[in-house]
Amino acid sequence: MTTASRIKKHRQVQRSDHTTIRYTASGPTGGPVLALIHGWACDRGDFDAVTDHLPEDHRVLAIDLAEHGESRSTREVWTMEEFARDVAAVLEAESVDTAVVAGHSLGGAVAVEVGRLLPDTVSQVVALDALHYLSLFPALSEEQAEATVNAFQTDFAAAVRGLVEGGVTGRDGPGAQGRVHREDGRGAPARGPAGHRGPDALGHGRGAARDEAADHRVRDT
Repeated sequence: MTTASRIKKHRQVQRSDHTTIRYTASGPTGGPVLALIHGWACDRGDFDAVTDHLPEDHRVLAIDLAEHGESRSTREVWTMEEFARDVAAVLEAESVDTAVVAGHSLGGAVAVEVGRLLPDTVSQVVALDALHYLSLFPALSEEQAEATVNAFQTDFAAAVRGLVEGGVTGRDGPGAQGRVHREDGRGAPARGPAGHRGPDALGHGRGAARDEAADHRVRDT
């Protein structure tokens, strides 16, 4: 275990003509690979404080999903599977043969999808404060899923506020909701359309993504 600062390279990979994924790579190219996926409304910078404590011989790839952080996309499909294809594009561009994929919150669901898409590549999936809903909440009916998505499409800001406030409990202390809204520098949760369309994936589950012959091109930025 180390606390020495890693040399990080900020890179990007182009998925076909609709999506550019930005990510940060550190560690030796031949080392064991750990891919890190942030949660909804977050970005790869969430892992900065963690990366320097990982073994020096590991190759670490911290990835911005489409329309989060610095990644950009004009695509129409916003499902867990399509987010997983963002990660898969990075793994392919980095010529990764085997990887552990770790995801925080929504990123945990994306990590599971990466494992499904690349079963011969993903050796382990790590859920960081993720996948709780599988046991806590029953599956949504089609009508319930539509209602959830419609709330975000009708008034995105209000729906996000309700989502955040719903996650704050009395145990967080008085005024906690206000502090969340004031202190979260990513108060604009994710750039549209992912911010607006992202709930489609939450409401409808995995869904079917468009088949594509992705052209993965990578370069340092």
